Amino acid sequence: MIFFGALFTFIVIFISKIVETQYPYKMYNQYETVIMGIPICKYQKRGSFIVSITEKSHDYKKKVPVAGTIGLYNEAFYLIGSDKKMKKPHLYIKITHQCSRTRMKCTKLFIKEIPESKITGPRENVKVYNLGMFDLSGQPVRGSICHRRGRNIIPLD
Repeated sequence: MIFFGALFTFIVIFISKIVETQYPYKMYNQYETVIMGIPICKYQKRGSFIVSITEKSHDYKKKVPVAGTIGLYNEAFYLIGSDKKMKKPHLYIKITHQCSRTRMKCTKLFIKEIPESKITGPRENVKVYNLGMFDLSGQPVRGSICHRRGRNIIPLD
């Protein structure tokens, strides 16, 4: 009788620990997106840019983006980001660059929303959002910081 009581207690505690540790993770789904593209700058042959995936388009100073990388002009970048949320998130791609025709080094911010069809949830095949070859000098700018001296590649995101 004591053996069955101890076994029953052990099973109850063991099952409660399993449910306790896995319950919050079942509420959240893993959403993924893949972005690729080749940014070019017709005013500069060499230079770098910062690409990041964020959840908010208006948050310029977000410290921790979903994913991010540094790339060079005229070279392809490939970025994979994933986030755990209850609902499908609205994700944005932010590119911080210095592509301008003026002599002043201006750090500019380009923001574009990632379509919901390119954000995949659980048990879905990952879809690639291909930006193709695009000119950073011709894109609309969301924010800009200009300095007369020095090189400033400070991230605005």
